[in-house]
Amino acid sequence: MNAMTDSRTDSGTDSTSGPPAAQSGAAPRGGAKARRKAVVAGVAGNILEWYDFGVYGFLAAIIARSFFPSASGVGSLLIAFATLGVGFVARPVGSIVLGHLADRRGRKTVLTLTIFLMAGSTVAIGILPTYATAGVLAPVLLVLARLVQGFAAGGEWGSATAFITEWAGEGRRGFVGAFQQSSIAIGLLLGSGVTAILASSLGAADLEGWGWRIPFLLGAVLGPVGAYMRRNIAEPPVYRSASPSGRLSRADFFRRILHAIVFVAIWGVASYMVTVYMPTFGQTYGGLTRSETLWSVTIALALTAVLAPAFGHVSDRIGRKPVLLAGCAGFLVLSYPLYGAVLSHPGSVPVFLAVQCSLVALYSLLAGAGPAYLTEAFPTYIRTTGISVAGACAGLFGGFAPLTVTWIIQGTGAATAAGTFLALVALVSLPAVLTIRDAAHARLD
Repeated sequence: MNAMTDSRTDSGTDSTSGPPAAQSGAAPRGGAKARRKAVVAGVAGNILEWYDFGVYGFLAAIIARSFFPSASGVGSLLIAFATLGVGFVARPVGSIVLGHLADRRGRKTVLTLTIFLMAGSTVAIGILPTYATAGVLAPVLLVLARLVQGFAAGGEWGSATAFITEWAGEGRRGFVGAFQQSSIAIGLLLGSGVTAILASSLGAADLEGWGWRIPFLLGAVLGPVGAYMRRNIAEPPVYRSASPSGRLSRADFFRRILHAIVFVAIWGVASYMVTVYMPTFGQTYGGLTRSETLWSVTIALALTAVLAPAFGHVSDRIGRKPVLLAGCAGFLVLSYPLYGAVLSHPGSVPVFLAVQCSLVALYSLLAGAGPAYLTEAFPTYIRTTGISVAGACAGLFGGFAPLTVTWIIQGTGAATAAGTFLALVALVSLPAVLTIRDAAHARLD
C-alpha cells in the first residue's frame, strides 16, 4: 500500500494536495464555530447513508416479494437480506480506494463525493421496476445500486469518523466523535420513523404496491442538502499540520488493522442485529405487527442518539477500554436471555421495547467510545484508510448478520439462535477489547 511508503512532496497549505508537513509555527487551529460547522457537515452524509440502509432493512419483507418472488417466503427473505449484504461486499473496495484518497487529497474531497454517490443510488432504488415489470433485470439493477452504495459507504464511514474526531480537540474526541454514531442512529431513526408512518397510514396493498418507494425517493432531498454543507467546510487542523515523519512499518500497520477488525466485529454485528433486524425478528418470531416493531425501533434509535455521546464523554474521562469492555461483555452475557424474552412473551410490545432498549444501551457503549478508539489507533497520514478498512469489515459482518441469523434459524428451527449468534460474536471480539491501546488522554500523532 503506497500510502505507507510514498514520501510527501507537498509543502503548501492547499488541503486538496494532502496534509502538508508541519511548519515551525503553531499548528492551525479551529474555533468553536468552525468545529460545530465541521461536525454538522460531517454527520450529514452518515444520516443519508444509514437512512437508506435502514429503510432497506425495515422493508426487507416487501422488497423480497417485489424483486425476489419465491414459493418460499423465507427463501425470498433470505435473498433480500443477501442483497442487503451485497452492498457491504463493495465496502472494502471503497474503503481502500476512497480512504487512501481522503488521506492523500483531503477528507472534504471524499465526503463530498460519497454523498453524491449515496444520494443517486438511493433514489435509483426508489424508481427501479419490480420483477413483475422487468423480470430478472429488476433484481440485477437492485444489486448494482447496492454495490454503488456499498462503495460509497466504504469511504464515507471512515472519512466522516476521521474528520469529526480530528476536529474535536484534546479531551473531547470521545464525546464529539460519538456524534458520528448519533448521526447513524438519526439516519436509522428517520428511516424507521418514515416507514412506521407509512405502515400506519397506508393499507398493506398500497404499501407493497407503491408506498415502499417513498422512503427511498426522500433521499433526493437529503443528498443536495448534505453536499451543500460539505462544500463549505475546512480540513481538520490536525490534518493540515500533519508531519510526514513517524510512519508505521507495514507489519505494524497491518497489526493495527487486524486488531481493529476483530474489535469491530461485535460493533458491526450488534448495529444490525439490534436495529435493522429487530423489526423482522419481532414480526416473524415475536408475534408483533409491522407497525409495532417499527415504532419500537424508532424509540430505541432515539435512545441511541442520546446515549452514544454520553458514553463517549465517559470514555474521555475514564478511557476507552472500560467503556468498550462493558459493551462487549454485556452482549456476551445478555444477548441470549434478551432475545429469549421476546420469544417468551409473544405479542408483548412492552417486553419487546424493553429488550430493544437494553440491547441498544449495550450497543451505545461501543458506539460511544469506538470512533475515538479507531481514530487514535492510526496516525494522521494513514488514519482514514485504517478506519475505513476496519469500518468496511464491520459493515461486512453486520450486513450479512440478518442473512446469517435467518439461515441459522431456518436450519435449526430455534429462534433463540439470534441471541446465541450475537453472544458468540462478542466472544470473538473480547480479546481485542481487552488488549486495546488506550490513548484517550494522548495527543493525536
